[in-house]
Amino acid sequence: MVIRLPAKKQLKAESMIEAFTIKRSASLLELQKITGYLNFVSTVVPLSQTFLLRLYNMQLYFPPGSRHCKRHISSEAQKDLVWWAKALASSPERSIAAQTREIVSTWSDAASTKGLGAIILVSRNPTLKQTQYYLSHYRRRPYT
Repeated sequence: MVIRLPAKKQLKAESMIEAFTIKRSASLLELQKITGYLNFVSTVVPLSQTFLLRLYNMQLYFPPGSRHCKRHISSEAQKDLVWWAKALASSPERSIAAQTREIVSTWSDAASTKGLGAIILVSRNPTLKQTQYYLSHYRRRPYT
């Protein structure tokens, strides 16, 4: 299965990045809007979470409670935006493999001071009945 970003959302992301790279400064609200949208887009673009970090770091320099105060856009954040522009220009897509979960079933016996016994059943695909059995037995001292 392959997931792609719809053309309308890709154009919106590209236009937001283009408008943001032209600016010299941005408010906290503008920064939150672009990082939020790029975080949404990051599910499709491989390795993209790495290139959001500097944008999130910029948010730390705003005083608390002032969403409209403007700060200079750092050169590192500009580099991340350039990376995003290049990544979105190539129509990103991501393949998702169907994942099957491992099923683990465990049974134990009523052990006394003589030992502990358990059977563990590990099944990766229960429909194919490919199972592995493990017998675990632990004794502190030999039986008398």
